Amino acid sequence: MSKRMVLITIILLLSINSAFSSEIWITSNNSKIFYSKERYQLLKIDPKVNVFKFYYQVIQRTPKPELERIFNFLRENNIKVAIEVPGLTWVDHGIGYGVEGFGPSFFQKDLMNRIHDANGYVNYFAIDEVLWYAHYNEKTHIQYNINDIADQVSKNIDEYYSLFPHAQIGIIEPLSQIYQKDKFSGIQQFIDEFNKRSKYALKFINYDVLWSSDFKRVYDNLINFSTGNDLTYGVIFNDNSNANPKLWMENARDNIKAFYKNQKQIPEQIIYQSWNKSPYMNFYVSNSDSLGSLPEYASKIMSK
Repeated sequence: MSKRMVLITIILLLSINSAFSSEIWITSNNSKIFYSKERYQLLKIDPKVNVFKFYYQVIQRTPKPELERIFNFLRENNIKVAIEVPGLTWVDHGIGYGVEGFGPSFFQKDLMNRIHDANGYVNYFAIDEVLWYAHYNEKTHIQYNINDIADQVSKNIDEYYSLFPHAQIGIIEPLSQIYQKDKFSGIQQFIDEFNKRSKYALKFINYDVLWSSDFKRVYDNLINFSTGNDLTYGVIFNDNSNANPKLWMENARDNIKAFYKNQKQIPEQIIYQSWNKSPYMNFYVSNSDSLGSLPEYASKIMSK
């Protein structure tokens, strides 16, 4: 083998190993999959799923015995737990009521007690788009001051840490839309103010991608931004539309392919997630209409 071929092989192997060293997250808004044989399909996903991400609503509506079985299954298979949670408190029938990123005043304590009573555990709390919905998005008519958002989120976080003090806290934000408004200055202000107020510093940031945007430029800036703030950076792979399951998955694969084209820097956290009804199937690896088929597809794209 020539020296050139040896060098190409080494570079390829390093690229693949980098992808496999990323932490793979997956989620489902259907807790019933854990009562069927489909739960074992989660263990067949390759690369291995490291983190299962709960929507907080799933925990709220799942009876304690069933929730305990879910946590036991995840624990037995060494799968970490992340929970996507609101960081702000709404005013009943007033500011923030029913808006994403907000919850009722009793929310944090109630959710933590539900998890604790089910012998659950939490490795990550992902704060759901508080900056976008409480400051940047004019449609919500809220536009809180960023310092006030940081103050309120830091206080609510204390309730999460009261029972799970070793969990990491991070944020999810639609960075494409925010970048268009002020680059990363608002995000930077929030991180600085949050870390001043809380004894639990932010540890990660997840990019909810607007796939029709210039996401590569935003991602390149995210890498530098995260490095400067000692944050782990992640990308959420999905489709932004409400398309039918087959089209949703086709779009998600196209988005993955577009993201990794000429992309050398692999996200440290790779999250496969849908906030829509599609896809209907979650963990089946061999079915191209299942969310669980995306990690293997992405790995093949990365290795080309």
